[in-house]
Amino acid sequence: NDSNAFLAFLLCTSCIVVLLSLVSARACWEDARHEVEAATLRSETSGLWTLLDLVCDVVVPLNGQLKVIGPAPRLSAFVMLQGKNLDNTGLQELMPFEEDRQAFETCATSPSP
Repeated sequence: NDSNAFLAFLLCTSCIVVLLSLVSARACWEDARHEVEAATLRSETSGLWTLLDLVCDVVVPLNGQLKVIGPAPRLSAFVMLQGKNLDNTGLQELMPFEEDRQAFETCATSPSP
C-alpha cells in the first residue's frame, strides 16, 4: 500500500514537472518570437526611412500630436529657419498661411475612411 502511494506521488510529481517544463518552454518560445518580430519591424522601419530619405527632400519623425521629434536640422533648413531646433514644434506652426494651417488641422483631425 505504501509503495502504491509512493508510486502515485512520483507519477503526480513527474506530471507536474513535465507540465511546468512545457509551460516554461512555451513562454521562452513566445519571448523569442516577440524578439524576432521586434527585430524584423526595426529592420523594416529602418529600410523604410532609408527609402523615404532617398526620394524626399526631408523626412521627419512626428509624435501623435503631429509635432516634430528631435531637432530636425534638415527640416529647419528646408523651411529657411537654419539652425533653429524644431523639437516639439507642430507642423502647422511652420505653415506661413492661416488658411493652410486650418486646412491641415481639419485634415489631420478628421477620421480616416
